[in-house]
Amino acid sequence: MARRPNIAALNFVASLLVCLNIPRAMVIGVPKEIKDQEYRVALLPSAAYQLIRRGHQAIVERGAGAGAGYSDTDYEQAGATLLDDHKAVFEKGDLIVKV
Repeated sequence: MARRPNIAALNFVASLLVCLNIPRAMVIGVPKEIKDQEYRVALLPSAAYQLIRRGHQAIVERGAGAGAGYSDTDYEQAGATLLDDHKAVFEKGDLIVKV
């Protein structure tokens, strides 16, 4: 079963990029949520794919989507770069999206 894109998240990030009038591609970081019993992820693979198609880069911490049912492979297939280090996502990302 194909997953539907998270239109709300995609629209929010795309609107933010337009409002900020960013003249270049951005690196969008998606860290794994660390709060107890928090299983959501801020950016779904489908939204990452759409942002990557528009020239941006998505970096995702390994396991970030696992609680919501999205594997690291889903993010890799969308074109995202996976990082093992939580801190590295914050260091490399121009824009960090969290729940």
